[in-house]
Amino acid sequence: MAAHLNNIPVLEGWVNLTEAAEILGISRQHAYKKAKLSSEGKRGGWNSVHQLGNKSFYVVSTAELDEILSSRRPTED
Repeated sequence: MAAHLNNIPVLEGWVNLTEAAEILGISRQHAYKKAKLSSEGKRGGWNSVHQLGNKSFYVVSTAELDEILSSRRPTED
């Protein structure tokens, strides 16, 4: 179990792929697949995915998630 470090500032505007999946209601595997598509330069991937450090830790901007969520909402006439 990882310890929670209370005095470390949060990197605002970014979430890891697991959190992105939870926010969008998709599987972690689908979120990773979108990262892979981005890495391969293919359509359907994240526009904002970045890697933190030298390990496989990927983040996506919350602005991109907000855009995806807003495009799912039905528009009112």
